[in-house]
Amino acid sequence: MDAGDNPPEKVEAGSIVEDEMAVLSAMPNEPVQDEEAPDEAVDVDDLFRDEKSEHESLMPAKRNESSLSPSPAARAANSRSAPPGAGNSSSALKSTLKKNQRSWVDPYEPAVQDTFYHKQINTLRPNFDMMSERITGIQPLGDLFLDGNDQIMEEVDSPTVADEEDAELEQEEQAYKDKKHDVRQFGMWDGVIARNLLNIFGVIMFLRIGFMVGQAGILQSFAIILISSFVVLLTSLSMSAICTNGTILSGGAYYMISRALGPSVGGAIGILFSIGNMCAISLYLIGFAETLRDNLYEWTGFFLIDNGIWDVRVWSTVALVAVLILAIVGLGCVVKTQLALLVFILISIVLFFVGSTYRTFTNHEFPDPAFPEYFDACVAGDPCPETISYVTVTPKGWSNGNLGENMSSRYTADETMDHTFWTVFAIFFPAVTGIMAGANISGELKDPAHDIPNGTMISIIFSAIMYMLMSFVCGAVTVRYELLTNDLVMAYICVSEYLIYAGIYAATLSSAIASLVGAPRILQAVALDNLFPFKVVQYFAVLRKGEPIRGYFLSFVVALGCNLIGELNAIAPLISEFFILTYLLINFACFALAVSKSPGWRPSFKYFNRWTAGVGTLACAVIMFLLNWVYALIASLIAIILFGYVWMTDPDVNWGAAPQARRYYDAYRSLLALRKNKQHIKTWRPSFLVLVRDPVKLPRLLLFSQTLKKTHSALFYATVKTGDYRTNIRKFHELKSGGYLPSACPTKGSKHAKGFYQTVISDSLRSGVQSLIQLVGTGAMVPNGVIIGFKSKWQTDADETVHEYVQILRDTLVMGYSLLIVAGFKKINFFLPEYGPPAYSFADDDDEVTTYKSAGMTTGSTSDNERTDTKMSLASVPASEDSVFISKAWADGQGRHSYIDVWWMVDDGGLIMLVPYIMKRHAFWSQCKLRMLMVSEEDTISTDISAMRQLIHNFRLPYEGPLFVPAKKEPSVKTVQRYESLAKCKLSQTARPEVIKKWLILTELLYEYSRYSGLNVVTLPIPTKLMQPRSYMALLEMLSDKNRLPPTLIMRGNGESTLTFYSE
Repeated sequence: MDAGDNPPEKVEAGSIVEDEMAVLSAMPNEPVQDEEAPDEAVDVDDLFRDEKSEHESLMPAKRNESSLSPSPAARAANSRSAPPGAGNSSSALKSTLKKNQRSWVDPYEPAVQDTFYHKQINTLRPNFDMMSERITGIQPLGDLFLDGNDQIMEEVDSPTVADEEDAELEQEEQAYKDKKHDVRQFGMWDGVIARNLLNIFGVIMFLRIGFMVGQAGILQSFAIILISSFVVLLTSLSMSAICTNGTILSGGAYYMISRALGPSVGGAIGILFSIGNMCAISLYLIGFAETLRDNLYEWTGFFLIDNGIWDVRVWSTVALVAVLILAIVGLGCVVKTQLALLVFILISIVLFFVGSTYRTFTNHEFPDPAFPEYFDACVAGDPCPETISYVTVTPKGWSNGNLGENMSSRYTADETMDHTFWTVFAIFFPAVTGIMAGANISGELKDPAHDIPNGTMISIIFSAIMYMLMSFVCGAVTVRYELLTNDLVMAYICVSEYLIYAGIYAATLSSAIASLVGAPRILQAVALDNLFPFKVVQYFAVLRKGEPIRGYFLSFVVALGCNLIGELNAIAPLISEFFILTYLLINFACFALAVSKSPGWRPSFKYFNRWTAGVGTLACAVIMFLLNWVYALIASLIAIILFGYVWMTDPDVNWGAAPQARRYYDAYRSLLALRKNKQHIKTWRPSFLVLVRDPVKLPRLLLFSQTLKKTHSALFYATVKTGDYRTNIRKFHELKSGGYLPSACPTKGSKHAKGFYQTVISDSLRSGVQSLIQLVGTGAMVPNGVIIGFKSKWQTDADETVHEYVQILRDTLVMGYSLLIVAGFKKINFFLPEYGPPAYSFADDDDEVTTYKSAGMTTGSTSDNERTDTKMSLASVPASEDSVFISKAWADGQGRHSYIDVWWMVDDGGLIMLVPYIMKRHAFWSQCKLRMLMVSEEDTISTDISAMRQLIHNFRLPYEGPLFVPAKKEPSVKTVQRYESLAKCKLSQTARPEVIKKWLILTELLYEYSRYSGLNVVTLPIPTKLMQPRSYMALLEMLSDKNRLPPTLIMRGNGESTLTFYSE
C-alpha cells in the first residue's frame, strides 16, 4: 500500500457515526465485518495532554472493534451526488442555503451574519442528529461478568472471611456492653427529676419570690411564672425530641445545638453558653453574699465596709476563691451530697408553708402610714423620716385585706433600675433554668427516651406549682413594704429561719460549684470539635489530671468581673439573656430538624411538632428583647460574629445537621420546579462536562474550566477509567469522591474547588465518555457542552487510539453537545492572578528574525526572582539577540494586556463569541482584550464588515473589530506538504479537498495575524465520517500548532442560538 493510501477506517462495532452528507445522500449500509483487536489495552493516556497518573492501575478489558468501508456502489452514488471539487456532499443541505448564506470556509455550512436575524433557523444550521442513523451498544451485557471474577467472588463470600468478620463484630459489641455495664445507670427520679429540681430551686426562689410579689403583685407574678414555665416547657419538648433522636454526649445544650444546626451555630452558642455559665457563678455567689451580709449584721451588727454593695463584692469574691479551691482539690464529697441537698430544700419548702399558718414578724422601722408620700423613698433605700413598729408577717393577712391589696402590682425603683413587668421577669427567669441537667447525662440514663421527657415535664410542672403557691402565700401573709425591702422574708415565714439560711448557703454554693465545673467543660467540648483554629479556646480547655484547670481560672476571672457588679437584680437579667438565647436555639434546632424532612429524624418522643418548636423559638426571641434590648443586642451581635467566623473558616466536620438535610430537600424541590422553566435564549447558560485525567495531580483543564464560572451554571467534571467494573469496584468508590470534586483539588480564588465530579469504569474510553454524555446531570441541570484536551501525542499513537479520540469528538456533536478542545495550555500559569502572554521573538520558516512587543506591555526583566512576581511583564527581545521560538518565550515569563483573537468561521449558534466574553469576566482573563477576526472574499469585505459590526453592536459584546482578513486563493505548497506529512495521505485523497484547503488557508492566516495574541479561539471543523482520523487530527494540529501559535481553543456550538438581541 502506498504511503498516501488510507487504510480502512476502524470504528466501534455497532456504533457507526454517519456524517451529514452521507445521511442526506442516503448512503446504503454495508455489513459490518468484525475484527479482533489486540489483547493489550489501548494507550489513551495522552488524551488530556498529561502523563500517566499513578491512579491508572485498573485492569484493561478486551474490546472488539470492527472496520467499516463503504461499498463501491455507495462511493459511486456519493461521487455522483457531490458537486465538482467538493468531495461527498448533500444536495438536500445545499438546497436550503442561498449563496449569500453560505460560510466562506464551507459552502454547506451557514454564514454568521444572516442567521441570527431568523427566529426559525432549523433549516439553516446543521443538525448533528442527522449525522447518525443509529447509535447502538458496543459490548453485550453478559460480557461484563467474566469467568475470571468467579474466584474473586468466592473468596469474598467464603465462610472463613465471614466468620472472621462476625467474630470481630461480636468482640466490639461485647466491649460496648461491658463499658456500658461499668457506668452507673440512673433512673428518671434520681437522674432527671432530682437533678433538674436541684438546679431550679436555688437562690432566686429563696431571695426573690417575695420581691417579685411585691413589685408585680400576685396576679402578675402568676403571669411571670406561667410565661417562664411555658417557654421552658416548649423548650423541654424540643429538647426531649432531640435527646430521643440519638445519644447526647458531653456538652449538653452545646452538643444538641451544634449537632442539629451545624458547627456555625453550635460554635457560637457553645462560647456564649460557656460564658453564661461563668456569669451564673456570680449570680449564685452574690445571693450567698447578700444573705451572709444581712445575717452578720442582724446577729452581730458586723459589716466590712458599708453594709451595702461593697460588702457583697468582698464576700462574693471570698466565696469565689473558696469555690475555686474546692473545684481544684476535688468535688467528690459535694457530688455525693446532691440528693441529700435536694431533700433538705424540699423540707425547707414544706416548713415554709407550715410556718405561714402561725409565724409572725414585727418590723420596728416600718414607714408611718400617715406619711404615704415617703413610701417609695423608703423602698428605694432612703432613710424614712417617720417609722413605727408594725407586724408585717402574720397569718391574719388572709382575712385583713392584705391578700387583696397584694393582688395588684406596684412597681418601684431601686439603685439599679426602674422596675417594670419585664425587668421583674428578667430577675425571676433564672429560677426556671435548670431543665438541662437531666439531658446532660442522657448517656448514663437507663431509658433516655422515657426518662428525659417525663422527668423534665414533671420537674417543670412541679416547680411551677411550687412557685405559684409560694407567691400566693407570700402575698397573703406579708405586707408589700416587707416584700419590697426584705430579701429574706421567706426566712421569717418558715418554721425556722435557720433552715432557710442553711438552704440558701447550700444551694448557692452547690450551684456555683456546678457552674464553675460545667462552664470549662462546655468550652472543652467546643475545643475538641476544633471549630475555632485560634489557640485561645484550646489553651483553656487543656486537661490536667482529668480537670480543665486553666478553664477553672478563666471561669474565676469572668465571675470575678460579674461579682464587681454586686447587685443580684443587675446580674440576673444578664444571665436570663444567655439562657433564653440558648433555649431559642434549642427550639430552632428542633424546628429545623422537623422541617428538614430527613429520614434520619426519628425521635421516639412524639408529643411535639414543628409548630411547638416554632412558637418556642418566636417566644424566646420576643422575650429576649423585651427583657433588655441592650443585652439582647450585644448577645446577638457576639453570636453573629462567632457564627460568621466559623462559617467562613468552614471546619471539616460532618454531623448530619438539619441545614444539610434541608438544603438537600430545597435543592430537590428546586430541581423539580425547573421543569416549569422553558428553554429561552435569554436565559440559556453554557454548562460543561469537563473530561479530566486526574483533577488533583493533573489539574490544567480543571483550572481552565474554573475561569468559566461566571456562567453561574453547573460544571461537571468526569474521569474515565478503563477496566472491568467488578474487579475495580473498590477503586471506583475511592475515586468517586461523593459526587463532588475532591477537596485536594487546586483552585483559583476559593478555599475548595467547586463542581460536580463523576468517575466511570468502562471497557473503553469511548464507551465511558458515551455513558457520561448520556447520564451526567439531573433534570434541567445537565451539561450542554464538553471540554476535552487535545491529544498532543496522536502522531506516535496507534491508529486505534487516534480513531477512538476522533470518534469521541463525533459522539459529542452527534449527541447535540457543544465541543471545546483545549490545546497548548501547558504554557499558561493559572496560579497567577492575571493572565498575559510574554513578549515574543520568532524565527519564521524563512529564518527571518521578527520581534514583537504586546500592546500595553510594560518593560521588565526576566530574572528568576521577577518571574514569580505576579505583576511582572517582559520587554521584547531585541532583533540583534538570539531569537527564540514561542514555546521558549512562554517559558520565560508572562506579561499583560494581550488579545484573545476569535476566528468565527461558521455560524454555530454564537457560542464562540459568548465563551471568550465569559472568560473575560473572570479576573484571570480580565486584562485581555477581545478581538473578532473573520475571513472574507475581497469583493464582499465592505458589506461583511458593516453587517458584522452591526451584529456585534446588537449583541452588546465588548469586541474590537471585526477585522476582516482577505481570503487567499490557495494554501502555500509548504502548508500542503506539512498537512500531507501529518495526515499520511495526499490532499487530493481526502474526502473534501476544497474544504480542507480552506482550513489550511486559515492556519496560515492564524500565523500571520494571531501568532502574537494571548489566546486564539477558532471554529472547530466538523469531524465527518468520511474524513480519516489522522487527516482530521492533522488539521487540528495545524490550527493549534504549539510551536508557532499561542494557546488555542477550538470550539463549535451545537447549533442552538446562544445570543440574541430580541426581547422575546
